[in-house]
Amino acid sequence: MEKLARIYARQAPSPQAPQPSGTKTSCKQIGSYAQAQELLRQGHSYLDRNGDGVACEGLR
Repeated sequence: MEKLARIYARQAPSPQAPQPSGTKTSCKQIGSYAQAQELLRQGHSYLDRNGDGVACEGLR
């Protein structure tokens, strides 16, 4: 949970807006398939690169 809290803290206010540095949280930074799915449900659609409703498929 602590890691997820740090990820949320790095997110920009709008899920679709880039972070101040111009980057978004990557799947590698998230590190967990379950956390990626939760972020996708919260609107971070950029984590679903192929539009199939599954975020960060490589983390499975």
